[in-house]
Amino acid sequence: MNLTAAADRIKFVWVAGQSRNMQVLTVLDVYSRWNIGHYISYSIKYQDVISLFERIFEHMIIPEKKYVRCDNGAQFIAEMVQRYFKDKQIVQEFTKPATPQQNSHIESYHSIMESAVCQKFEFSNISDAKKTMNQFRDFYNRFGAPI
Repeated sequence: MNLTAAADRIKFVWVAGQSRNMQVLTVLDVYSRWNIGHYISYSIKYQDVISLFERIFEHMIIPEKKYVRCDNGAQFIAEMVQRYFKDKQIVQEFTKPATPQQNSHIESYHSIMESAVCQKFEFSNISDAKKTMNQFRDFYNRFGAPI
């Protein structure tokens, strides 16, 4: 797969059994709309962003021009993340605050995930949630939106 552009954003998902939110960092290939990677945890730090992209790049053909579009979350504006993308010759684009339409692909994916998974399942713990999210990702990448 060639990465022409990626959109990444964090979605909060309720874990009822733990009475707290987990975070899902999703990276989509804008061209294919595939979920090419996600990271799920109770908190996501800049090191997790870099680690996720390292795993993604291990399995992809990296094109000459690469773009990553993200919001202005602390994980994405961190100096280490910006340096990482610069070292990998990736153009990092930031969306303007309160403009979800600037990252519409990821917003659409998270909306589908909300309808297909979050509103239909109650998670007892993060392991349960990860298993379900991985199954959803595989289904979505294979067959498209399940709605």
